[in-house]
Amino acid sequence: RRSMVRLEAECRAEGKAKEALDAQVADLEEECRAKARALTALEQAHRAGAASLEALEAEFAAAKQEVEAASRGAEALRSELDACRAELDRHRAAISRLRASLDERQRWIEALETSTRTYKKRNAELWAQLRGLPVHGDDQSGFAAVADEAPSPNPTGEAGVEGSGKLGGKG
Repeated sequence: RRSMVRLEAECRAEGKAKEALDAQVADLEEECRAKARALTALEQAHRAGAASLEALEAEFAAAKQEVEAASRGAEALRSELDACRAELDRHRAAISRLRASLDERQRWIEALETSTRTYKKRNAELWAQLRGLPVHGDDQSGFAAVADEAPSPNPTGEAGVEGSGKLGGKG
């Protein structure tokens, strides 16, 4: 009987151990299912992250291409700006040369105007003296006639074209 009781006690103990082990197995199975769900969620998150990463990489590549294109455009604009600056420098140099030439011509014009006024004044004085000379005889009558046809002096003394006489030419 003792062996039976012992066997029954061992059976009950084994039954309790089995129940405890079954409970542990059930807990482990539940834990495994929870870990499987977590793993599935992580895999989905990983796939979503990978897709997001691919999208970000595509956006980055597109942005990089835009930056490179903008950089090439900026370089082209810099080259164009340099060419414009060089052309501006050439134009400024040409303007400077033209101004110098204009100044030189203006000095020549002023000198010519001064000379013209001086010569006209002297010419008028000479004609006035010539008109004041007495006329004697027939041999000088042509000279007196030419003196009468001489242009009148320019009262303003400024440069300009006056009438022309036979000896005077353009005034």
